[in-house]
Amino acid sequence: MLRSIRLKELGFECAHAAILPWKLSNGNEGQDKDWRRADVTRKKAEQLARAFRRRPMEELSLVTVTRILGRGERQWDCDSILRGNAKQLIDALVSAGWFYDDSPQWISGCLGFQDSTRREIGPATEIGIWIFKGE
Repeated sequence: MLRSIRLKELGFECAHAAILPWKLSNGNEGQDKDWRRADVTRKKAEQLARAFRRRPMEELSLVTVTRILGRGERQWDCDSILRGNAKQLIDALVSAGWFYDDSPQWISGCLGFQDSTRREIGPATEIGIWIFKGE
């Protein structure tokens, strides 16, 4: 994919990637001041993440979150990709052992993408963990 080539050109290497059966929401209604909805979403994400347990990354990581569109879904504005339930998914991956925590000490950034070329496996979310190897 184009983003993979660009990240490699910038000195990053993909350390891990996984496609999760998680449908991203764009949070068009916004993150509630009422914490309950986000808490329910986080618990669902943690339940899913248990099946994808792994050892924590020992290096500073850049995380890519790719929304794989399903049949009939339309692309969102680029600023909507990480605005909905992506936060709860990253938190769930922390609890599943992918990272020690989601602080800047372990995750330097998070980039959101969309992919309409793999609709047969969507809706889903692909998580990529990228490590800077530099030159």
